[in-house]
This record gives sequence, structure tokens and C-alpha cells, in this order.
Amino acid sequence: MALIGNISISMTVNTAPFSKGLKTAQTQLVSFEQGIARSGHMIRNLFAGALFAGAAAGIYKLVTAGSDLVESQNKIKEIFGESSELIIKSSEQMQKAFGVSKVEFQDAAGTIGAILQGVGYASEDAAKLAVHFSKLAVDVASFFNIPVDQALLKIKAGLTGEREPLKA
Repeated sequence: MALIGNISISMTVNTAPFSKGLKTAQTQLVSFEQGIARSGHMIRNLFAGALFAGAAAGIYKLVTAGSDLVESQNKIKEIFGESSELIIKSSEQMQKAFGVSKVEFQDAAGTIGAILQGVGYASEDAAKLAVHFSKLAVDVASFFNIPVDQALLKIKAGLTGEREPLKA
């Protein structure tokens, strides 16, 4: 076999478009990474803000509940005097036994006690009857599946001579 000649092939590759595309992709990736980092900071800050707001709301509710209880007990002491301990102890028992709010029970007893004293009952007798009617309001609320304050309203209506709320 005879050698006729040599062929030489030279190839060049233009990498400029590839380099430009790679540079664009890299820039976009860095931009995306920075955006994610900013979003992460914002999300973290929003989460921390929400946690703080929730904690503040919880503390506010706790302070308000404590204040309501103190006000309720002051009202009870004012209405019943020395007999107020019966109401306070009964409210604690009702809370432990049935989950009834102390404030709600004491407010009910205070309202009923004020009515009873207004018609001539002595403090001790008014306290005993107030506990009885407040327990009755809790029972009625449970039996008829209505809020305790609605049951109390109906009982107060009956004590003051109104019949319609009792019929309901």
C-alpha cells in the first residue's frame, strides 16, 4: 500500500456562548441563594414576632383573668361579709369537680346574693342560697346545653318574678 499524503484537520471550539451562559447561570444562582437567605431571615423574624405576639397575648389573658378573679372576690366580700368564704370555697370546689370558672360562679353567687339580701335575707342565709342557686345554674346549663350565664339569667328572672325566661 502506498501512502498518498497526509491530511491534517484542525478544529476549534468557540466556548464564548457556553462561558456566557455559565456566567449567567452562576449569577442567577447567587441571586437565588441571596433571595432565599433574605426570605429565611424574614421568615425567622416573622416567626419570632408571632411567638412574641402570642406570648404577649397569653400574658395579657393571664393578667386579665387574675384581675377578674380578684375583682370577683372583692365583690363577694362586699356583698356577703364574713360569709364570703362559703362562696369562695364553693367556687373552688365547683372548679375542681366540674371545671366551672371561679369568676363565673362567684359572679353568679354575688348577683343572686344581692337579690336575696335586697329582699331581706341575712348575709349567711343569702350566701347559702346563693351557692345553692349558683350550683343550680351550673346544672341547668349542663342539662339544657346552654352557657352558665344564660342559665343564671333565667334563674335571676325567676327570683325577681319574671316567668317567661323560666318557661324557655
